[in-house]
Amino acid sequence: MKLFRDDTGNDNDSVYLQTGSSVLHWRQVEGAWIAERVELPSLAKPIGFDAVPNDLREEIIAAVVRTKAVGMGGQGGLN
Repeated sequence: MKLFRDDTGNDNDSVYLQTGSSVLHWRQVEGAWIAERVELPSLAKPIGFDAVPNDLREEIIAAVVRTKAVGMGGQGGLN
């Protein structure tokens, strides 16, 4: 599991998860975490799991488990 944050903008609550060739970007909207597929920003910096907001950790774990369950973690990434 590779996690990133891009601190160049004003959205410090954004977290990126890279699995295989896919990247999910989580951002908080009105108290809920919204995920969308994106390209990893060139200035994104790796972070540890402990740097992820507590209420987002479960979402990230679920995404990783789903990816491994469908066998795409090494090649295609996230659905």
